[in-house]
Amino acid sequence: MSVRTNVIRRLILLSLLFIVLCVLPASSSLSPESSGQFLLQDTFKFSGVCADMSYLSMSIEDDGQGLAKEMYILFEGLDSEEWSVRNNAVCSLGELRCKKGILPLTKVLEDEDEKVRCNAAWALGEIRDEKAVVSLIAALQDEDETVRYNAAWALGEIRDDRAVEALIFALSDENEDVRSSAAYALGEIRDKRATDSLILSLDDENEDVRGNTAYALGEISDDKATDSLINALDDENGDVRINAAYALGEIRDKRAIIPLIDALEDEDVVVRSNAACALGNIGDEKASISLIMALKDETEDVRISSIYALSKIKDDNAIKSIIKQLDDENVRKHAMKALLNYEGKAVIPLVEALGDESDDIRWYASDILVEIGEPALEPLIDALESEDICTRGLACWSLGAIGDESAVFPLVDVLNDENEGVRDSATQALISIGKHAEDPLIEELENADQISRKYLIYALIEIGSDRTLDILVQDFSENIDKDARQSTLDVQSDELSDNDPLIKAYRDLQNEGISSALNELGKCADPSAEKVISKLDADKNELEDYALILNEDESASAENFEKALKSEKGFVRTVAALALSDIKDDSSVEPLITILLNDNKEQRNCAAIALGEVANGTAVLPLIRALNDDYEPVVVNSALALGEIGDKRAVDRLIMRLDHKSPDVRAAACLALARTSDDKATDTLISMLDDDNDFVVSSAALALAEYQENKAVDKLIEQLQDDCMNVRWYSAYALGKIGDEKAIDSLENILKDDEDKFVRICAIDALASINQEKAIKPISWVLENDEDGNVREHAAEVLGDIGNEKSIGLLIEALQDDEKKVRKNAADSLIKIGEPAVDPLIDELESGDSGSRKDITFILIEIGDERALEPLLKAYG
Repeated sequence: MSVRTNVIRRLILLSLLFIVLCVLPASSSLSPESSGQFLLQDTFKFSGVCADMSYLSMSIEDDGQGLAKEMYILFEGLDSEEWSVRNNAVCSLGELRCKKGILPLTKVLEDEDEKVRCNAAWALGEIRDEKAVVSLIAALQDEDETVRYNAAWALGEIRDDRAVEALIFALSDENEDVRSSAAYALGEIRDKRATDSLILSLDDENEDVRGNTAYALGEISDDKATDSLINALDDENGDVRINAAYALGEIRDKRAIIPLIDALEDEDVVVRSNAACALGNIGDEKASISLIMALKDETEDVRISSIYALSKIKDDNAIKSIIKQLDDENVRKHAMKALLNYEGKAVIPLVEALGDESDDIRWYASDILVEIGEPALEPLIDALESEDICTRGLACWSLGAIGDESAVFPLVDVLNDENEGVRDSATQALISIGKHAEDPLIEELENADQISRKYLIYALIEIGSDRTLDILVQDFSENIDKDARQSTLDVQSDELSDNDPLIKAYRDLQNEGISSALNELGKCADPSAEKVISKLDADKNELEDYALILNEDESASAENFEKALKSEKGFVRTVAALALSDIKDDSSVEPLITILLNDNKEQRNCAAIALGEVANGTAVLPLIRALNDDYEPVVVNSALALGEIGDKRAVDRLIMRLDHKSPDVRAAACLALARTSDDKATDTLISMLDDDNDFVVSSAALALAEYQENKAVDKLIEQLQDDCMNVRWYSAYALGKIGDEKAIDSLENILKDDEDKFVRICAIDALASINQEKAIKPISWVLENDEDGNVREHAAEVLGDIGNEKSIGLLIEALQDDEKKVRKNAADSLIKIGEPAVDPLIDELESGDSGSRKDITFILIEIGDERALEPLLKAYG
């Protein structure tokens, strides 16, 4: 925002005034009495109207022989007896800025009508010719204040230092508007002779005079005025403070730093903004902290000015704060410009910002790094080894956009990155670099694994390497390591489905027992327990954490923890039992049994947990006995431990625990019976599907899934309508494990109607488990219609596992899904289907309108069928 706030306001009003006057019809000229005077403070005063002749200023054309003949009309108008005609002629000459009109206009400064004289002064200011200076100086003594006002303004526009003394004298004019105009004019002339007088004018009673005086002192930039301008920062008028801040920034005297820092808290937004700019102009790092704080100002103008100031100061400590401004769309472009101003100094913080949690900050930081160019290369190459995925990916993108060949080999190495998105970014970067990447890519092919190989070949195809055909022929004809391709996909599939619901339910219930033990441990009043208690607050504990209960010379061994089970301190025995549950050593069974049967409740609880982890049959009978313990967590974890051991001797007692009053005990008994798989428990488990507790019903469903008992099917189908998501989820899971086709219709309805995505995902697996052929249609419907990307993703994966050719067309369509994971699973599934997918993929590639050309290319490279050779090369032509 300009510091000359009053000037700008007045100029806008003046422009509007002229628009109005120029569109008045010729017949509508006003009399002097009705027209009045238009007071425009801090610029000039305009008097009268300019209607009758103003059209001439738009119609006059030079005829090549000097002034056009129409110009004479204006000169003749200056001699008219009618004041309005003279006035319009004056205004038109000023609008035309006609230098031939200077002499006539200086004569008009003596016109009998004050309005005409006023506008003559204005016109001479518009023409800006030094020949008018003497006459305008004389006009400063005119009896009419508006004439003096415009004369002062005009002298400021001409900027001739002959006027300085006269304008200094005008600072004492009886009229405040004349004083204001004189101050402004002295600022435009920029002569230091005026400094002392202007300093005095800072105490003028009129705020406009003080404001223009402050502005003028800034334009003159004499440090003699610093102290007075600092005082003006406390002026009651906002415009005075605005111009004082501006002036101090122009003078750049370090004495103003602290007062300007204080002005960053001013109630006026323009004062704060100008104070920030002024601090930037002074360029002292003392202001950096305050300017960084000003980046949080509620007004964007202040934030923009603070960014500008920090970029001028170039304090390295401010770079990260400026980077954060990239997240603000209102100031972003200013932050980018500021960071570019830092040049190489900003590179390291910008590279670090590639891993920021904000998408905007990450992407704009990468854009700036590309603009910086060569100085950013080495840090970006180093960033390719960052632990952060976003940093690696955007570093690749930036290097590709910079296009320097020094990045080729590092980018080739990234093609082995564990993350697909990073590999994609590296590939695109190499393609952007072009021919310089060709030899390194071909060299890397010799030792590339199957994952990176497809990226290498795709990059060579996109670059347009002449050697691509030979590489593809060799790759396809040798049918390179298709088993490796399939094993890669199988590993990926296993990673997606390694959460066994039974194991998860088991661990969740067991972790409740551990949490209970740790909570009780936290209540321990023993001072020596504090160290170990604080360590065991973490979600996951290491043996080193448990070892804090041991002596310093003792290792974290089973033997030492078994000794600790005999400690007199309860918290030591609790921690020792938990440690032994991690070690899983058979030698600890007997001491743990002793704790289970004889110790306090939390020690018994931890002993039951540990015995379940060790899973030694010696503990079966003590654990059965512990099913009668009066402390519920002990009963729960004893039941779970018996399930881990899987000894059928426990079945009858576990069935009896299904009547226990505690839902956790009943659920634990169900889960334990799932591990023992004894048919005698089947009917009882089916009856547990009617339990009034959702967790118990879910656990019973999981148990029946392990039994794979057909007589449970009807009841499980009924549970698909339960209000509880876990009950529906585990019932669908159980129906899939049992495999009775009676459940297909109900599971298909779940795919379309259930509101929970996890239930729908489980129904997909269940249908595929029951009958793959019949599952294709409903799962294909999900891939095409489900609103949740996770569900579509899973549908695409399962269709690949089924491997039926009927899915090919829909999987190709899914390559253009909005969700990346859906596209990836669709691609992997087409690779699994293999050769039957080649011709449809080629057709899609040749159609020319596919938005998934890259994915199809990758798939065809992975499949490695020679039919794709010619279409691939043709597509990249």
